Amino acid sequence: MSAKLQWKPQEIIVHQEVRNDPATLYFLGQCQGVPVRYVDSGKSEAVVQASNLLSNAGEGMLQKILAGKAVVFVAPAGQTVDDFTIPDDRLICPHFKRLKLASNGCFYRCDWCYLKLT
Repeated sequence: MSAKLQWKPQEIIVHQEVRNDPATLYFLGQCQGVPVRYVDSGKSEAVVQASNLLSNAGEGMLQKILAGKAVVFVAPAGQTVDDFTIPDDRLICPHFKRLKLASNGCFYRCDWCYLKLT
């Protein structure tokens, strides 16, 4: 029994490194009819530039966040998952993995924020 994808993005951005990955191909097969664009970089600027939705989202933060929720960015795991750490003794809990989402991330890139993309 396979689960049918209920929600579909309005746009898909794929990093070239995973263009022919079986998981990427499966996902794209589930999203037939959705525009797909390819990028060589995982930096947020490259993803925004490749995306019609993100690049035309407007100036406000809400518009950018809503546009980001309609875009899926498929990238190599090494660029989107890392170990969450902070450089002092505030982290008492066990170390855990952090998923860095370019499509739903904040585009303001504040220096102090751990959510920004590197």
